[in-house]
Amino acid sequence: MYNPLQYLFFKIYQWNKRFAPKSEQPVLNSILAVSLLMFCNVITLSLIIELISGFKIISFEGITVIKIVAVIVAILMLNFFLLVFNNRHRNIIDKYGKRDSIKGNWGIAIYILLSIALLLFILFYMASKPST
Repeated sequence: MYNPLQYLFFKIYQWNKRFAPKSEQPVLNSILAVSLLMFCNVITLSLIIELISGFKIISFEGITVIKIVAVIVAILMLNFFLLVFNNRHRNIIDKYGKRDSIKGNWGIAIYILLSIALLLFILFYMASKPST
């Protein structure tokens, strides 16, 4: 069965191996990239809900570096246990390595670009919006 999170991990891992062959940590790099994208998507989703409904899921007022780091570490731990713990990454690499396609490359690249672009667009939009 196709799992989008696992496939994202696999594609980033594969890109790491292809474009940085001397890198000794493609699994770590992949986990960090997946976690960063997940963090961007959590923030984006909460900001979209705030824009639509006015309800703040995440209050950015009074937020500290410690809270941000705690959320990032929680996402990293979640991804570690979902993707790497007990050599799960090897099973993922074997599973998706057999049926890799070019279409998946474009889909993943578009997803990554849209995740970052949408977050930046919403942040700029909210910053330019007069506060009430």
